[in-house]
Amino acid sequence: MRKVSPFMAMAVGLLPIVAGCGAGPASSSAASKETVTVWDTYTGPQQAAFTHLVKQFNASQSRVVVKPQFIVTGDLFLPKLLTAISDHTNPPLVAGGYPTWGAELLKTHQVVPLASWMKNSHDPIPMSQFIPGVLKVSSYRGTLLSLPTDGGDYGIFYNKNDFQAAHITQPPATWSQVAADAQKLTRTAQGRYGIYIPFGTTEWTVWTWEGLLWAAGGHFLNRTETQAAFDSSQGVRALSIWDHLIQSHVAYPTSLATPQSPIGQEGFSANRVAMLIDGPWDVKTFTGKVSFGTAMFPAVTTRATNLGTDVVYLFKTPTRTDQAAWTFLHWWMQPQTLAKWDISSGYLPTTVPAAKTSLYRTFLAKHPLYKPFVQNLQYAHGRPSLKSYPAISHKLGVQLDRSFHGQISPQAALSTASHEANAILAANHE
Repeated sequence: MRKVSPFMAMAVGLLPIVAGCGAGPASSSAASKETVTVWDTYTGPQQAAFTHLVKQFNASQSRVVVKPQFIVTGDLFLPKLLTAISDHTNPPLVAGGYPTWGAELLKTHQVVPLASWMKNSHDPIPMSQFIPGVLKVSSYRGTLLSLPTDGGDYGIFYNKNDFQAAHITQPPATWSQVAADAQKLTRTAQGRYGIYIPFGTTEWTVWTWEGLLWAAGGHFLNRTETQAAFDSSQGVRALSIWDHLIQSHVAYPTSLATPQSPIGQEGFSANRVAMLIDGPWDVKTFTGKVSFGTAMFPAVTTRATNLGTDVVYLFKTPTRTDQAAWTFLHWWMQPQTLAKWDISSGYLPTTVPAAKTSLYRTFLAKHPLYKPFVQNLQYAHGRPSLKSYPAISHKLGVQLDRSFHGQISPQAALSTASHEANAILAANHE
């Protein structure tokens, strides 16, 4: 999912996290505390929330002390981690990682598959308790390589004042309604536009467009994940929807993004765009700046959104701290702990028990702007957890961007990207 966020830190000081540590497949009898270093990618409010989470864990028991260490965020993290693994200086835990790293990490033979740890703990973590789809994106070819602690998806943020001025009483439920509303909301002479459509070749553009592809009834890859499937009538329809908004000048994203805010956040904050595709991590970002509401990702023929999860990886280390590391991860995945983390960080629950806690239900009742994103989870798909995916995403992003700029037709863009994707899959024997 990330790194699209920053997420909020809304309730870091709220209710203490419930303690309760679980043992892994083997029990620890160490008399002194064992130190577990956690490399993390959290910044800003999330970093404060994570620091608080760690302090709560360290105070909850006397066997393990966790020490967080921020390394770097985004795509720069994986190369640093791979270098550390090759030098045997990697930590036992990485938090805030991407599930798409799994295939690359599996090749190092240092990442620890987690299914047996979940099953063999004295207090097992059933796989059935996770939100549908989140464990699939955490797995590679059936091997569970990470646990999703941070859930996310995206929907629509809309400017309530702009909607009221345009006499629009409800947020759009379909992309046809988006187009109609965007036309009413656009004031080109004033430099104001109906909606921001992601430009650029980054994963954010591809990730959000994938939701539109699924909403149109399309598929990203075939059933066996060996061939691209986005070059279809549904794919062309999905790309044409955004192309039409851009060519109609009701979406003008290139003037509303900056290198610091590539997804149009600054344009929305400055009242220059009335609708924005974004996720729950930016509820706090816009609070106090814009009078806004949130809505589920609009449908084409069905509802859909893309599932974003940040995950935790467990690694082998020379000091053999995997048991102690699992103790922390097991504690983190307990419903009350995870619900508190969701509230303090702005992420969505990754387990049904966490979502059903009275703590989280009370939070949603007080903060209804998060409800559409929670409701969206039942319609969420996930990106393929293949080693080919990052390269495919880049190739597709280049072609989407060419289509958005009117340099190539949607059909030609998807056809080109499909041929490139198939070549990548074949080269990687996937």
